[in-house]
Amino acid sequence: MRKILRRALAIVLTAVTIVQPMAGYPSIAKAADDNASISINGYQISSIVEGYRTIYTLSDSKSQVAVNNDGSAKVGLIYGIGDSVSNADTDLVIGNVGGNIINSSASITGKSDINYGKDSSDQSYVMTMKFGDNASAAFYNAKIYVRAYAQLKDGSYIYSNAKSLTIYKLADYLYKNIMMSNAQGHSYLYDSILSVTNSSYKEISYDWNHAIVPAESSTPKPTVAPTEKPTEAPTVAPTEKPTEEPSSEKPVNPDPDDPDEITNLSKGKTGTASSTVHTFVAANAFDGNTDTYWEGSGANQTLSVDLGADATLLYIVVKLNPSSAWGARTQRIEVLGHTQYATGYTTLVAAADYKFDPASGNEIRIPVTAKASEVQLKFVSNTGAGGGQAAEVEVYGIPADNPDFVITGLTANKTSLYENEDLILSAVVKNRGTLSSKDSTITFYKDDKKLCAAEFRALAPGESTTIRLNAGNLDAGEYVISAVVDEDNKVIEKREDNNSLAMSGKITVKEVESVDIVPIASWSPSNPGIGDEVDFTVTVSNKGNQNTADSSRTVTVKIKDEDGNVIKTLSRTVSGKINVGESITTDLGKWTAVDGKYIIETSVTADNGELDVKQKNNTVSSSLYVGRGANMPFVTVEAEALSNKTTGTRLAPNRKLADYAGEASGRSAVLLDSNGEYVEFTLPSATNAVVLRASIPKGTNGTVSVYADNTKIGKINLTTDYSYHMGSPTSLGQLGYSDSGSTAYWLYDDGQLLLDKTYPAGTKLKIQKDSDDVQWVYCDMVEFEKVAAPLENPDPSKYVDASNYQTLEAAVNAARVSSTYTGVYIPAGEWQMSNQITLYGKALDIVGAGMWYTKLVASGSNGSAGFMINSGTDGTKIRELSAWSKRRNRSDGPEGKFINTAAGVNHITVDNVWIEHFTCLYWGQNASYNTFTNCRMKNTLADGINMTNGSNYNVISNCYARATGDDSFALFSAADAGGSINTGNVYSNLTAVCVRRAAAFAIYGGEDNTFKNLYAADTLTYPGLTINSYSFGYQAYGFGSKMTYVDGVTMDRCGGDYWTSVGSDDHINDYQNFGAIWVYSGDKELKNITMSNIDINDPTYFGIMIQTMYSGSALHTMSNVNFKDITINNPGRYGIKFNIRAEQGQGPVVGSFNFDNVNVNNPGVQSMYGLSGCPDCTVTKTNCNW
Repeated sequence: MRKILRRALAIVLTAVTIVQPMAGYPSIAKAADDNASISINGYQISSIVEGYRTIYTLSDSKSQVAVNNDGSAKVGLIYGIGDSVSNADTDLVIGNVGGNIINSSASITGKSDINYGKDSSDQSYVMTMKFGDNASAAFYNAKIYVRAYAQLKDGSYIYSNAKSLTIYKLADYLYKNIMMSNAQGHSYLYDSILSVTNSSYKEISYDWNHAIVPAESSTPKPTVAPTEKPTEAPTVAPTEKPTEEPSSEKPVNPDPDDPDEITNLSKGKTGTASSTVHTFVAANAFDGNTDTYWEGSGANQTLSVDLGADATLLYIVVKLNPSSAWGARTQRIEVLGHTQYATGYTTLVAAADYKFDPASGNEIRIPVTAKASEVQLKFVSNTGAGGGQAAEVEVYGIPADNPDFVITGLTANKTSLYENEDLILSAVVKNRGTLSSKDSTITFYKDDKKLCAAEFRALAPGESTTIRLNAGNLDAGEYVISAVVDEDNKVIEKREDNNSLAMSGKITVKEVESVDIVPIASWSPSNPGIGDEVDFTVTVSNKGNQNTADSSRTVTVKIKDEDGNVIKTLSRTVSGKINVGESITTDLGKWTAVDGKYIIETSVTADNGELDVKQKNNTVSSSLYVGRGANMPFVTVEAEALSNKTTGTRLAPNRKLADYAGEASGRSAVLLDSNGEYVEFTLPSATNAVVLRASIPKGTNGTVSVYADNTKIGKINLTTDYSYHMGSPTSLGQLGYSDSGSTAYWLYDDGQLLLDKTYPAGTKLKIQKDSDDVQWVYCDMVEFEKVAAPLENPDPSKYVDASNYQTLEAAVNAARVSSTYTGVYIPAGEWQMSNQITLYGKALDIVGAGMWYTKLVASGSNGSAGFMINSGTDGTKIRELSAWSKRRNRSDGPEGKFINTAAGVNHITVDNVWIEHFTCLYWGQNASYNTFTNCRMKNTLADGINMTNGSNYNVISNCYARATGDDSFALFSAADAGGSINTGNVYSNLTAVCVRRAAAFAIYGGEDNTFKNLYAADTLTYPGLTINSYSFGYQAYGFGSKMTYVDGVTMDRCGGDYWTSVGSDDHINDYQNFGAIWVYSGDKELKNITMSNIDINDPTYFGIMIQTMYSGSALHTMSNVNFKDITINNPGRYGIKFNIRAEQGQGPVVGSFNFDNVNVNNPGVQSMYGLSGCPDCTVTKTNCNW
């Protein structure tokens, strides 16, 4: 291979017409006065001479380039091949010519009659390399580098950007795009190059002057001209000179990432569609797999792909599955597009009929001559289906003129230094593109942590700049230093995949000899409620390598609000020596908790032996949340809020089932049903991720557009695969189990979008219906979140990397049988799961890159993904990931749950897990000492989390549930699977909204359990809080001798309609009407309950409803049931209802109740109902207004 150039490259000059122009004009190294330049325009293959041509252009308006005796400019080409070129920008220069790098200068005969430059004074040149009589596949596959040069009058040289090509790729492009001038040239490409290089290359028939040249014959046969016929400009026959034949040595593989080669520009890009049918989504058309496909719902549906930057488009390939199971069909397709700074689509190729036939590969090719950054295919009609279909869409072309940043150098002042020495970094950024850039930024990283960043000025094509930055001190350790330019993609580039560079080797930072004291605060209770006395304790540890002095030091805790204002300071002086690795603990005092989010700043004064570099962690900050509900990292905003601007329609609020307003959060929504309608939000905080709760037409899938400050930034995919559950008013209990009925319920679902960058607070973000979006959309609410960067493997020496295994299950099994690995790291990406993974034998830590990044996705229809945790796994952790079931119908078996545990498996931790469309996240039986924190449960078919059958001392904290199909958070003291009464469980800081059936929070028996700091809203059918001793036909316990506490709850718009009300003494429709709180004495005993510090706002019917179950007579008498410090505002009917007869066969409340400071404000009918009809009901009231 190294001898190919010397033996093969004889250069012949001729004038030709170029038929494969390159996109734009390559960047150049310019003369000092920024005038003369030279660039390569493109290539062609000559079937007459049997060689390839390079066309290049000199721009020299000021006559700075030296000339030959014949009057031609001193210009030419430098060639290199394969591994003879390591860096084309430095290797292909005149001073390096020799051996495997050669140059050939132009003469007067090399001038082109056609000017391919930008200015009329430019001169184009042509050189041809003859292949030789015995050219082989090795030569045609070899990567050839070429660079144009010009010699200035002062003796210096200027150069074009180096280009690369392979003869095989060039021939393939010319052949498939019908770019030879006649059938003979067309046949030459196949016979002499393509079939020689690739014996399985498919021969193609083309129409020459309305006569088909079939692949199996060269005899023309008349036929009807096809709909789309590409044309070609004729070439001028060259004058050729002999050349040496090429070598047959093994070639170097071509580089698929060369920005100037013809590539599939849509590869890896995200597709969107105006609609989809079932699960045949737009992404299927860009996944590289013809076994999956997109299908639109009806005529004139669109499929779009954003290429990211302008490109010169050449042709588009549309494929269907080549299986014979797909019958032939004709699709009428129009090609539209727009450039990178435009938004509206224009037609690039008029609508035409294209025939798809498995017999010929079931794919078509659409020639395109246009520039665009986004391409849209409009499927006007399809003879084989109701809407357009595409298994794969491939958009081929060449990146157009744009800047292109690369980092060509990255160095540090030292590769070994101490913690107290500054690390100074230098990076060289070059614009390799063909247009000047804007100002931009470079960011330096140590491993995956941001170190520092700097701005740099705009760069002209070919220009470089050096950025030098002091990164400061680093902690002891070894680090990989890297840099990324234009990380936020503010500059549109020819390529976005070449913007980073890492230093070779690691930076070693050595530890200094010093004390290192660190204060860590803790508080009790850990999740305080409003008004709690919070006790603060600080532990000061010495993490250094020297002991402290035996002296006193001051420890301080400052409690700051969200704006940084100090609202409380606690301080204490502690004395004593702290040896290396030891600590001391001190109590700093108490603070009465007030509703809000707080920063806890803890500090300790420095030790005399503590160097400055070790004092950075003498002050440590942490967060504290005091309030009701979960403290989630996202902010929710109602679409219908008056603070939002909208051109859509705000729905009149109501509380009806099967109604777009009645099933919405806040009980209203905004309808966008005309193109251009939008609802605009002002971002309340920095945001790079959006979740939209919405409803679109039943049986469809599609998108809605997102704009930031009037610039389109993406589309949210929406589906009805998991909404529109069918039922009837008399069979609401079957919702989720089956779609039997004619009325649609559960109308909403969510769509998610991770944005291209972080948008600051105050940005105007619009949800807008565009012409290629869904027919209409009801926008309910939006979540705005700032998502952190993906998490890295916590410790590659202890965590198996799942990406190194074919399946996730294989990775788990590898960790299980290993004596070294303790967990599995699941990197970012969608991980298909065909069933649940069984964990057994030992505890594992299953950790993802974050719930927005690591997604476990069920692979089958109505399928689930998750884990079965068997015995021997106590201590297992599952965290930092999300799971996406495809379950539409509720299954109460283990297959519907994300996590199942065998009886007696304890100490399980589930943290930062997000699930969608499962039956539930977890249903625990005989499960104790487990912890569920920071979880999200949305659009489930049953409960979020339910603990049953002797599940004790579990902690469920800071979790969020939306649109669960049963109780969001429940505790059911059943005994059908064994176990004692549920005891010692703590449910705290939980949010449950838009509960589709049952309650937000439900306690069915047990004792010594606590529910505190809760928020519930918009329960569609049931209460916000259920206290219930009904067994549902299972063996179960009622409430025990120890108290059950519910403390600190806010409920908005809770209560609704369920079950029938035949025979009821008081109802306003055919259902039983439920209050925000429902206390129901069932077939087990209900006693020893205290509910306190509760605010009930706008309940649909009642604030509190109390009821007793009868079977001929009352089954039990309630006792020691306490209501304390409760406010009921604006109940639809009554503040408090004592049920006299809920339905036929039932009777009045029986039991004793204490009401202390329970007040009703502005009732719709009256403050209290029914007590006079309950003769065996005893009520003690203190400080009540009813």
